[in-house]
Amino acid sequence: MPTALTAISPLVQLHVVAGHEHSILLHHLLELSSHFFRTMTGPQYVCQLYLTSDTDEQKFYYSFNKHLSYTKEIHEEMRAWVKLNIVRWKEERPKWFVIEMIPDDFLPQEVFEEEGEAKRRRSAGASVREMIGLEKIESGRVYPAP
Repeated sequence: MPTALTAISPLVQLHVVAGHEHSILLHHLLELSSHFFRTMTGPQYVCQLYLTSDTDEQKFYYSFNKHLSYTKEIHEEMRAWVKLNIVRWKEERPKWFVIEMIPDDFLPQEVFEEEGEAKRRRSAGASVREMIGLEKIESGRVYPAP
């Protein structure tokens, strides 16, 4: 009498008939399991997504919408990619391109100078200071508003 053993998922059953497994089915189950279970870390997965992206929009998303520590292993490649494309992005202005999302040290020096260090810092931090009621004084320290 045939019996069924549950393998990998309760939805997928490996049938054993008279003690002989169906090796083709087992092979396919093992192949499928690699799609659902990975030994990859989150940062490794984000790097893989960046490296296998087909468009600049996808690469930009995986580069700058995730915590930068996730892409630490590919920062040099990301810098080279930004340097190669930033002039075109600034001219074309695609919807996904927000230059303020790119950290200062990823920008080529000439673009960084063009954008202005102080301007970039003000635009990035002003809304947070306003939201929590902090104001900046001349010494560069941040104090709560009176």
